[in-house]
Amino acid sequence: MRGQPEGTNRFMKYIFRLVLILVLLAAIAVVAYAYIGDMSPQRAPVSEPVELEAA
Repeated sequence: MRGQPEGTNRFMKYIFRLVLILVLLAAIAVVAYAYIGDMSPQRAPVSEPVELEAA
């Protein structure tokens, strides 16, 4: 390219490729966590006595 040193163009391609790879790895990690990670809540019965005033 005119007006830019040759190394700048190569560096920008390297940075773009690095960012693209990191985004793909993050997407794979999110999908893997969704399938492997246990995000279901722990269920337990809860009961508490309530006293009502007779009016």
